[in-house]
Amino acid sequence: MYRTVFRNRDFILYFTSRVLSNAGTSISGIAFLLLVFSFTHSGVQTTGVALAETIPYALFGLIGGVAADKLPKKSALVSLDVAQGLILIASAVLYFMNELTYPVILAITFLVQTAGCFYNPTSRSVLPIIISAEDKAPANSLIGMSRSGTQLVGPAAAYFFLHWIGYGAFFLVDGISYLLSAVIILMASIPQTAAQSESKIQSVGMISTVFKPIAEFAKFAWRAPDLRNLFVATTMVVFFNTWVWHIGLLLKAESLFHNGEQMYSLYLICFSVFSIIVSLLLPLRFKSLGISHYMFGTALWGAGIMGVGISHSAFLIAGFSVLVGAGMPIASLSRIFLLQDRVPGPIQGRGFSFSAVLLYLSNAVSLSLFGALSHLVPVPRLFDISGIGIVLTAGVYLLLAKLPPLTRRHSV
Repeated sequence: MYRTVFRNRDFILYFTSRVLSNAGTSISGIAFLLLVFSFTHSGVQTTGVALAETIPYALFGLIGGVAADKLPKKSALVSLDVAQGLILIASAVLYFMNELTYPVILAITFLVQTAGCFYNPTSRSVLPIIISAEDKAPANSLIGMSRSGTQLVGPAAAYFFLHWIGYGAFFLVDGISYLLSAVIILMASIPQTAAQSESKIQSVGMISTVFKPIAEFAKFAWRAPDLRNLFVATTMVVFFNTWVWHIGLLLKAESLFHNGEQMYSLYLICFSVFSIIVSLLLPLRFKSLGISHYMFGTALWGAGIMGVGISHSAFLIAGFSVLVGAGMPIASLSRIFLLQDRVPGPIQGRGFSFSAVLLYLSNAVSLSLFGALSHLVPVPRLFDISGIGIVLTAGVYLLLAKLPPLTRRHSV
């Protein structure tokens, strides 16, 4: 199954570029988070960094999807990789000059994620162009595996090297990875789509250029039951997951262990390793994925979150992190497959950006609300609330999907 995908030169270049770019994002994300926590020891200020990662998607995510459908994909990806690489190299310079203050970190995080608002939907919409329909499942699995693998890079590097080589080297490696990604994309052949070759973004007003295409996609998605259910469920699941997994897990590790930052990194490593395994095995069992697969993965994900909340031993927390690592890639790959399968090619950029905006709006609300609640409610209880919310989201859908249609006239 994977053999034909690896014979595709353009996919190999695209895949390598994604690995490098995602590795850079993973390294800087972990480094900024731990850097802020190391000199503030404040859950609120650490949450502020996570918010700086999400706000750009709420502001620019939909615009990024429109741009992805209109602009030449290859030149856009190269330009965005170069921009992110230069920003991170500048971060390394500022760190070595002792000028990397908390406000500067927030600004840098905001700029990098703003570039990601345009990069991510463009990159996602490239894959169906360069592969055949029968290779979609293994190709998506490999991309999902690469994302999990690069998520492993950040915590693994933090665990083993952070205190040996320092944060500045992290940011320098991050910037170089983006620049290498740009060089590799330059070598790939990415044809323009019909929509890109026949139209250009013109200065005809913000409403017709941006908001009209967004409104058209929203109507399209609402009329497609699977897409509607997918977007509603994604909004709920991400809301319950974001704070507890990114901030709550760090705070829990800090409260239980004297080497909390290292244990936090170790749990993320356990999560990422199992995510890679599941991502590789999934297409061997399923040639296509649907909304029911998404909900099943979500249920496993929520059960893992609940388990982390009630656990107090390092071994049990690692075990439930593995369960999250099983559920999350099933849900993620199902979501990607649904968007590629149900959204027409000319508007796929808007599909991925619409999904990303919902995701990051949920992130922002989750970080704000749960960050405030963390001063009033113990972290383990927040894990319980989140895990139950995720499981209920999946359970309600699966239950309703199996119920027969209502026949009111026979019950009168």
